[in-house]
Amino acid sequence: MPPSTDTNEASPDERNAVAKVWMKRGIALLSANDSAVLPEALNCFEQALAIRRELPFEESAWYRWLLTACWMNRGDVLTRLGNPAELIAAVESFDEAIFHLQKLPLEEDPQYRGRLALAWMNRSLALRAQATPESLHTAVLSLDHGKTVIEESVAKGLPVNKALL
Repeated sequence: MPPSTDTNEASPDERNAVAKVWMKRGIALLSANDSAVLPEALNCFEQALAIRRELPFEESAWYRWLLTACWMNRGDVLTRLGNPAELIAAVESFDEAIFHLQKLPLEEDPQYRGRLALAWMNRSLALRAQATPESLHTAVLSLDHGKTVIEESVAKGLPVNKALL
């Protein structure tokens, strides 16, 4: 049974706990690698997103970080669904994730830069799937942004997730 989304009276941590249940459910569905469950996975990530958008992410890097996970997972599902409108929405989701990731203190945690690079790469995949000359060009530019994030990490002597390389 999905968790209740009525969290108006709850503390931010309590609301986030509800969002976490939605995220775990969505990730489990996504991990099933079954296209039939993708709409339900999308619903789970959108439920979590609705909750996390109301958390005090402007004052908390942790809540902003969690918000980016919602945008990233939403974008992933939309890319997998793959129809033209969903691919456009996927790019928009990755754009939101990138916006929020760039507001994090990138030097404080190597995961921040790693997720930022991944967001640019996933944005590129959604653009590539659109398969228009313009989207393919923009996909390459997105990959360049991801590469730059990784190169900046290396230049600053920060740890880099080997899987990203």
